Amino acid sequence: MLLGMNEINYIQILILALIQGAAELLPVSSSAHVILAAKLMHLEPKSPQFIFLLVMLHTGTMCLRILSSCLSCCTRERCSP
Repeated sequence: MLLGMNEINYIQILILALIQGAAELLPVSSSAHVILAAKLMHLEPKSPQFIFLLVMLHTGTMCLRILSSCLSCCTRERCSP
């Protein structure tokens, strides 16, 4: 029996976030890995709450990449002679 999002805990969210972050760096589908992990944790990946969590994980990844790019540009400008 698959559990809805009401039964998900912070440890499971952390595990899914780490999988999302690690898979995002590889040339593979990070969404598929997160959904597979959710199924292994007996979560329902088709529930609206899980889809919202997946969108938030992708939003967090996008924000981190933008921030990383901005910081990289800023430090390069300071380091240039």
